[in-house]
Amino acid sequence: MVLIRKFNKERDWDQYHSAKNLAGAIGIEASELLEIVQWDDPTYDEIRSDGERFARFGDELADIYIYLMILADQLTIDLDDSAREKIVKNDSRYPADRCRGRKDKYHSYQ
Repeated sequence: MVLIRKFNKERDWDQYHSAKNLAGAIGIEASELLEIVQWDDPTYDEIRSDGERFARFGDELADIYIYLMILADQLTIDLDDSAREKIVKNDSRYPADRCRGRKDKYHSYQ
């Protein structure tokens, strides 16, 4: 995070990093990630073996990660803690014995 903060400070970009702008940027970058596979459904091995596609995935994932880190930092949200809490919540919503191999929404398992 130190590197990201330094990069933004040197460019005076924090002024543009409102919660709305960062959330929008994450959505836009996620769309750019999806665009890479828009008209096909490659396996992970196919993506890894295609140098250009693999690099594009890395770039878009990095963009998403950077914006996500900035947003979490601005809101003082610990992403590791939030992820753990979400997994605990999802564990109760999606009990393994009832949802294994199924993709239904959580209310189907209640």
